[in-house]
Amino acid sequence: MILYTDEQLDECWLFDCQKRKDQSREKISRGQYERLFMHHLENILAGTKLVRLDIYIPKWVFETIDEEILVNVQDTIN
Repeated sequence: MILYTDEQLDECWLFDCQKRKDQSREKISRGQYERLFMHHLENILAGTKLVRLDIYIPKWVFETIDEEILVNVQDTIN
């Protein structure tokens, strides 16, 4: 499972918007970006050998996929 915050997704979407602008490509909505973002990352995690990205995802996202998020259960219960 990949966890990300709305702020991180916004940052990724804005990165995509800038790349599209630089290449004179049409901007996509944040909702459409989120669906493609989740789809592509799920394929990558599933081990799909070739994933054709039709969106731009910042490099830091791929570098942080293996990071574990440790949650203190006591903090979530209170």
